[in-house]
Amino acid sequence: VPLIPTPSHGSLPSGHATQAAAVSSVLMALLDAAGTGLSHLEQRKRMVLATGHRVAVNRTVAGVHYPIDSAAGFMIGLNVGRIIAALGQNSDTALTQFDYDPNVDAVKGADFNLRDADALFDPNLSTPLAGITATAKTVAAPSPDSKFAWLWSRALEDIQHLRASS
Repeated sequence: VPLIPTPSHGSLPSGHATQAAAVSSVLMALLDAAGTGLSHLEQRKRMVLATGHRVAVNRTVAGVHYPIDSAAGFMIGLNVGRIIAALGQNSDTALTQFDYDPNVDAVKGADFNLRDADALFDPNLSTPLAGITATAKTVAAPSPDSKFAWLWSRALEDIQHLRASS
């Protein structure tokens, strides 16, 4: 039951979900980049994803977004995070083109569950959610940006402290 009345305006992608997925995507890329020797890598990545999903779904629980708003925001954020990670590493990146068909019966009344967020992060799935098709796209490395590279290297240094303390 929503905590506050659902807005009377139309549905829009959730900005909270976009931000949560972008942050989750960047953190997961950082964990992958620092991965060798880092204990509990998959569990750490799982916690990052679950936290991002929780932030996204909280907007539905509050009654200010529909589940598809959270899913749409999550899809946008996933690619934003991948672009940021590519800027930091000066590398090509795999983006996902998501297409949504709201007329699929399974979409109507469906929630945006953690398994759905998992599926959106899986580049090997062509149909991660009911009504959504995904197509992998490789994008060439963006122009080198020393600010992103510096920030990326500092973040990796911070993760090294995790390795030292685990």
